[in-house]
Amino acid sequence: MKRFPYLMLTLTGLLAFSCNNKEEPTPVPNPCEDIAILTKPIDATWLTPDVYFNQDFKPIITANEVIFSELPFSGPERLVGLDKETGELKWEAKTPCLLSGNNTQYVQNKVYFVNQLTNQFSAFDPLSQTFSVLWDSDTTNAILSPFFLVDESHVYLTLAYPVIQGALYNLALVDVDLATGLSTELYRYNMRFTYFDYIGFNDFRLSKTSSGAKMLAFIQTEYQDAAGVVSKLISINLQSKQLLKSIQLPKYYLRGSDQLLVDQQTAWVLITDADVSGYNLETGATLWKVDANDCKNILQTKDRIILVGNATVRAYLSNTGTGIWEQKSTLSPVYLSTRTTILDHLGSIYIIRNESIAKINVETGCFLAAQPITQLPKGKAIYGLEADSSLKSLYFALDKQMFKIRLDL
Repeated sequence: MKRFPYLMLTLTGLLAFSCNNKEEPTPVPNPCEDIAILTKPIDATWLTPDVYFNQDFKPIITANEVIFSELPFSGPERLVGLDKETGELKWEAKTPCLLSGNNTQYVQNKVYFVNQLTNQFSAFDPLSQTFSVLWDSDTTNAILSPFFLVDESHVYLTLAYPVIQGALYNLALVDVDLATGLSTELYRYNMRFTYFDYIGFNDFRLSKTSSGAKMLAFIQTEYQDAAGVVSKLISINLQSKQLLKSIQLPKYYLRGSDQLLVDQQTAWVLITDADVSGYNLETGATLWKVDANDCKNILQTKDRIILVGNATVRAYLSNTGTGIWEQKSTLSPVYLSTRTTILDHLGSIYIIRNESIAKINVETGCFLAAQPITQLPKGKAIYGLEADSSLKSLYFALDKQMFKIRLDL
């Protein structure tokens, strides 16, 4: 039985983040007044009582269901499907391995994941509640990394070939055709492992080159004796199978779904508590850089980048980094976890901070509304926040409960 050496390791003693003062365009706050917290609270509907959620697995919102992962006191993990409107239990299925947001994707009505116990790439069909093996890496004599990206009938996977067992690995990024099972190597790199969760290739993104060819961008992180943990932004032309650029990032990149944005030939990278930078994936040029302060995640609209932090929300033009507006939060709680910010397709940002929810206009930075949320345990972190496709409700797991909030601000 193989296991991929992805275990958490504290960065204490390995890294020392320095916050250098950087010159940046100063955002100009818009002349709008904050809207006070409204007196009428929003009721959070309690969907599931006394369930122990896998807090590494964010709920999946389908057309009719909310799918989440449950970790019972005894027995294997289970995937559970609830009716999205009533919270009624519709089905449950025991999983063959532990699932998390790192090794699962919901694409084309299926939950894809890497089974590190069997070294297989697999899928779960919520309609039939069945699991299936799509590709087995045992034929390659390599260890399968949990990070991947599904694109129609293809999946991009990382294989680790041991050179010195437990110390040095030869990492290969492969394109697997799920219809035929054939794999094509795209990129290879020798890397030293230190049993650290973020070492390797992760946060894959698809885009296009200036000529229209499909392009894959991702983060490569490794440990070096002299430099410690270092990260690079890699781009590959999927049509020619050629490496485009390997861009050295100024600081260590902490993997996260809200920290890398890619649009056409441009990538924006958030280095936690350091800065946000824009890079050209074809030339490797740095387009602009701004101080991220306490920024926890970034959002992208048609022409701007939104930085969301504990104390402020800021907007910059995506092509130049010019500041557009800055809005200080008036919400009382200060805790902001990842995935607690959602960009509405109608041009609004929803932010949840413990017991309050706010709506901000993307164009002006003005608060459109802000309300408290009732029935939430106070002082608890929010896990797995996700919006349904119509953005009428928010569903999230909190401690041992799952809640639904209607977005009628």
